[in-house]
Amino acid sequence: MPERGRARHGKDAGIHSSPGPMPRLAALAAGMLAAGLGRYARARIGGQTGDVLGAVQICSEICLMLGALTLLAPGG
Repeated sequence: MPERGRARHGKDAGIHSSPGPMPRLAALAAGMLAAGLGRYARARIGGQTGDVLGAVQICSEICLMLGALTLLAPGG
């Protein structure tokens, strides 16, 4: 237990020193998903529409939020 009035640092403060690979993997997954959906739309309907871009944005956001959630998970 830290002394009263002293700031806690490192693991005592609940701060992870390294976020690990999960946020990077989430960003990579979001990029791959965007590329894959773009290719699918091009093959299926001949290009991208606003609906396709909206779907890519929502899916990418979900991937990145899940990556951010791993930073808040207890134990690493």
